[in-house]
Amino acid sequence: MHTVDMLVAAASTGNERKAEKCLRAGVDVNAFVVLWPPSGLTNALMAAVLVGDMRMVSFLIDRGARVNVSVKDGRTPLAIAIEQNNIAMFNLLLRERADIHAVTVSGYSILDIAYAKARMQMIQILKDAGARWRKHP
Repeated sequence: MHTVDMLVAAASTGNERKAEKCLRAGVDVNAFVVLWPPSGLTNALMAAVLVGDMRMVSFLIDRGARVNVSVKDGRTPLAIAIEQNNIAMFNLLLRERADIHAVTVSGYSILDIAYAKARMQMIQILKDAGARWRKHP
């Protein structure tokens, strides 16, 4: 039996073959799994973004993963890419139409997150694309 846990594990280790088996067995590409200790939720796409696996991210998006999914605190894959200073992942997610206007539960915009992390190149790209501040200048 294939489970969401197995899909998330496959995504976080870059195992496309195992991920494909899970999806063919009916596991929802957008399903969440509870992390242990109970620190929140994640899904396959978030796990792949977190480990910086662009190939797996593309694989999952091609199979229906929602690029604008958010976790409990409102962070999206784009926010994670910014936090990790992964410009290649950031650009991939933007090409896949990541929401540059997403806001966390705490009220921080994607642009605010880039500012807080001093990601100057990302800030410029976001500003050029029309992103707006919520908490910072």
